[in-house]
Amino acid sequence: MQNRDEAMQNRYQEVFQNARKLAKAGQYQAAINEYSRAIELNPEMVEAYSFRSAAFAMIPGQEQRGIEDAHKAAEILRARGDEERATWMDRQAESVQGVIEERRMGLE
Repeated sequence: MQNRDEAMQNRYQEVFQNARKLAKAGQYQAAINEYSRAIELNPEMVEAYSFRSAAFAMIPGQEQRGIEDAHKAAEILRARGDEERATWMDRQAESVQGVIEERRMGLE
């Protein structure tokens, strides 16, 4: 069983790191797809939700999904008793909301 868990964790890390590379290259939709795969492999890994949130924020019209991911990460962290990091994720959601407002102001 440990080998299977270890293999899953290794696969998660591989997919997650690929997603980060894609995001750094500005390929946000491809990164989102990879972060989604990472979440499927391990739905409790907060980092994948956090980074996917940031990638969604980079795509006009997808920001709300970024807010949802930040809130999901905060929910997981609160369930673990990590209020400090959960609060940080709430701030990330607020930051994404700010992106929405900035884009809206730019369109007016």
